[in-house]
Amino acid sequence: SHPHGLMCSCSCRCCSDQPYLASNPQVATMSTAIQKFVPQATYASKRLITSFKKAAWIASTTVLVLLVPLIIEMDREQQILDMEKEQMSVLTGGAGAPKTA
Repeated sequence: SHPHGLMCSCSCRCCSDQPYLASNPQVATMSTAIQKFVPQATYASKRLITSFKKAAWIASTTVLVLLVPLIIEMDREQQILDMEKEQMSVLTGGAGAPKTA
């Protein structure tokens, strides 16, 4: 039952598509396949985005927990080495290792 009656001359989508879909069963089958595929693709996309968010969270927290303390410790070690060089230079009267900036 069509809202405009059986034979109407309007240009709405439902009226203009009906003769074409009825005369071409391949288009109707493709339209049905697309209508089934779109929700599945949307669901898969949402799952993929969720998985990517989880992976990004794991990677970022791993960097914070493991690499940041390592970088801080390496910087601290370099400061100790620089301080030892400076002390050696002062003790030897400047004849020790040259100062580096």
